[in-house]
Amino acid sequence: MTQLAIHLGRSRTTVSNWANSDEIPSARGFNEMLDKICEILKCTPADLIESSPDKKD
Repeated sequence: MTQLAIHLGRSRTTVSNWANSDEIPSARGFNEMLDKICEILKCTPADLIESSPDKKD
């Protein structure tokens, strides 16, 4: 997690919070960060983002 935080220019705590969250961060530049993560991990955004069906009321 530390190396990822360094590559993204964010604190380890921030990256850890993102990793443990069910929501996509609303941070400015998130798409650029996602591209950087994918470059490091050699994957696509779809590999990292899991979608779930909307809850029925």
